[in-house]
Amino acid sequence: MKKLITILFIVSTTILAVTYILELNNSKKLREQLNEKNLEIKDAVQELAVSKTETVKLMKTIVDYKEEIADLKSSKDELAIQVEQQTEKLENVAAETEKNKKETAGEKFASGLAKMMKSPEMQETMRMQIENTLINPVFGSLIKELGLDEMDTEIFRNLLSHRFMIGASSGMKMMKADKEQKDALKEQIKNEQKVVDSMIKEMLGDVDYKKYEGYMDSMEDRVVCNKINQQLLLSGENLTTEQNNRLVKVMGDERLKLKEEENFPEMKNSNPFDWTENQMEKYLQQKRKLNDNTVKNSGKILNENQQNTLELFLENQLRLQETQLKMAQKMFGKEKKK
Repeated sequence: MKKLITILFIVSTTILAVTYILELNNSKKLREQLNEKNLEIKDAVQELAVSKTETVKLMKTIVDYKEEIADLKSSKDELAIQVEQQTEKLENVAAETEKNKKETAGEKFASGLAKMMKSPEMQETMRMQIENTLINPVFGSLIKELGLDEMDTEIFRNLLSHRFMIGASSGMKMMKADKEQKDALKEQIKNEQKVVDSMIKEMLGDVDYKKYEGYMDSMEDRVVCNKINQQLLLSGENLTTEQNNRLVKVMGDERLKLKEEENFPEMKNSNPFDWTENQMEKYLQQKRKLNDNTVKNSGKILNENQQNTLELFLENQLRLQETQLKMAQKMFGKEKKK
């Protein structure tokens, strides 16, 4: 029995030893495997750290690229704006240069004159000129005939002055305007003068307004009579009021007759700067005929000296007008059509 126990102890011990050895081997293997895993994990961690570093660098590079792209885009937009601005400037310069090439000497003169007309000094000068050459000599007798008091006389003179200034100011613009612009300016002048006429009519009343209209219709002829009177003043043979009125009527009647017979143009409704060479020659021929008829029919009104003065004045006036028309056509570069 004792021997059996000993054998069992030895066997148990052997089994335990073997088991221990086996476990020890297994444990060693596990430790080796664990170490290998740890090394793998360490390597993986190192690789991950390297990857994180590379990722951070890559992200920074991407951010840098985005900033560079944004800067380039901003520079591109600024450059586009600058190019657009420079292009616009160049187009404006080109347009102005082309305009200056096409603009004739007369149009440049008209532009300068139109700018001068905007100055208060020039307007006052024009107003005084109108006062001295139109209102005083032509409408002076009408003012006396109307019997206006001092205040109404001043108002009437100011309204007349304003009416003539409308035509003078717009006339400067018309010199360099095209057909469409001229038509618009004519309509504007007409409307503005209608406003002034309505104010004059309200002040004068229907009867006296008719007298005013008669003076306006015969204004061109009254200016001629005034010029003749100035020349006759030294000889003491200046026209009487009756002679003046009869001569005005003769000139008006002859003009109306010529208009009906030969379509003689009214200067106030025509723009001589747009006439062709043939139109201008036709007008001058008609004007000579009008002057001849006027002088011929003035014999019953004027004495010989007065009639000679009238004839000489009308001839000189026609020569001056012819020179002005030809000069204006040359300055404004109108095409000479046949």
